[in-house]
Amino acid sequence: MKRRICAVLLSAVVMLQCAGAAPVLAGADTARTAGTADSGNPGVEQPGETENPEETEQPGETEKPGGTERPEETENPEETEQPGETEKPGGTERPEETENPEETEQPGETEKPGGTEQPEETENPEETEKPGPFGPQTHVHVWDQEEVGREPTCTEDGIRLIICSVCGATKKEPLRAAHTPGSWKTEREPTCEQRGKRVQSCRICGEIVRKEAIPQKEHIWGEWQRLCDATLYNPGQEWCRCAACGQTRTRSVRERLAAGLILTPMEITMKVGESGRLIKASGIAPGDAVVSWKSGNSKIASVTPHGCITAKREGQTTITVTLASDMTVRARVIVKGFVRTRKITGVPAKLTLKKGKKRTLHPKLKPSNSVERITYRSSNKKVARVNKKGRITAGKKGTAVITVRSGSKAARCLIRVK
Repeated sequence: MKRRICAVLLSAVVMLQCAGAAPVLAGADTARTAGTADSGNPGVEQPGETENPEETEQPGETEKPGGTERPEETENPEETEQPGETEKPGGTERPEETENPEETEQPGETEKPGGTEQPEETENPEETEKPGPFGPQTHVHVWDQEEVGREPTCTEDGIRLIICSVCGATKKEPLRAAHTPGSWKTEREPTCEQRGKRVQSCRICGEIVRKEAIPQKEHIWGEWQRLCDATLYNPGQEWCRCAACGQTRTRSVRERLAAGLILTPMEITMKVGESGRLIKASGIAPGDAVVSWKSGNSKIASVTPHGCITAKREGQTTITVTLASDMTVRARVIVKGFVRTRKITGVPAKLTLKKGKKRTLHPKLKPSNSVERITYRSSNKKVARVNKKGRITAGKKGTAVITVRSGSKAARCLIRVK
């Protein structure tokens, strides 16, 4: 930039000098012409006529030996010879005119034999030269205008033109080819068991540009229902079903149960000859069961596999109950003397029968485990007869008394036959 400013200033100075020296040069030319004609010296070269009065001798040129050579006039006053150029032997070479005002000769370059070489232009896309009143001027491009030179397609790039608003220079930039995504299309709906799928196509060419998976749906579980209760060996379970796909699932609700057994009562007293299921087993966990009843001394009291105990003689023993889970519980049995009848119930006081009719008595003893047997007796067998099972048969007309006896206790029924 500094070199260009110096060249402009130098050009202005030369123009001023040429304006003042024009009359002097005209007189000198006349004198030289006359002297040359008289002498007829072949070694002195006639200077050429100046085509333009504004053309001036460039500084730094030297005369050729053997004669005085007139300086060549420049056709353009704005074009000046750069300092540092030397004259070729045999004459002064005119500097080459620049055809483009934006191209200027850089100072400091030397002539090649046979002519002056133009300096190479430096390319800077952001700077350019334009003609001015004092020579070429440089400006910075302002890339603030854009135009689309060719629209891009799905497969081919386009071109965008960027224009300088100062000088109108342009530069190109590519517009990359790209698809225009359209709306999404579902190819497979998601379910409870698998993900769905959707694709997005180009609105222009229809090519698929993107694929996505649709998240899998959640199960719609119904209410929990009981599947099975907890047992001694397995926990309890519940199940439910998905309303969308029908899939089922289960869960454990309780841990398996602990074994349990309660004997009621834990101690009993019996009379010799008494028998019955006097001990009850309860509190057994589901899945468990009683597998055996066993007497510690069967001579005092025996027990059946179903828990019926019979007292045989005085003494004490234990009844052991064993479960399938190997749990065992024991109850105590005390055997004393005979169990006697304390009361007889269930015998009606009076009965009226017709001749030949039958009726059975059903007496009950208290306690029920009394070992004393029941006997029957009629006061008049012609009117009413009774067997050992308490069955009465009516005879002839009249009355009779049926006596029911157990040990020292007795009950009577009056029979009237019509």
